[in-house]
Amino acid sequence: MRRRPNFIDKLPNDKKSHLVLGLVINPVIFTILINHNLYALITCFFIHGGIEIYQRITKTGKAEWLDFISGVYSALWFWFLIELSRMFE
Repeated sequence: MRRRPNFIDKLPNDKKSHLVLGLVINPVIFTILINHNLYALITCFFIHGGIEIYQRITKTGKAEWLDFISGVYSALWFWFLIELSRMFE
């Protein structure tokens, strides 16, 4: 019996790879810049934006805004949760 495709199965592989890349790189950046969360968030934006610009210039992939958002998604959550936890210190 085959299972029905779910939301993750329907995502293109490019979006999945950007999401996984963000889940791996973003926590490292936030750990390195632990006391400077805004700088960490900006760094994540630049890294994922740079990846999209690189894909557009070299024609190695399809540069899309949704790929950028897929990569930055976890960085926004990390920033939000860390700032929220600092509010209640």
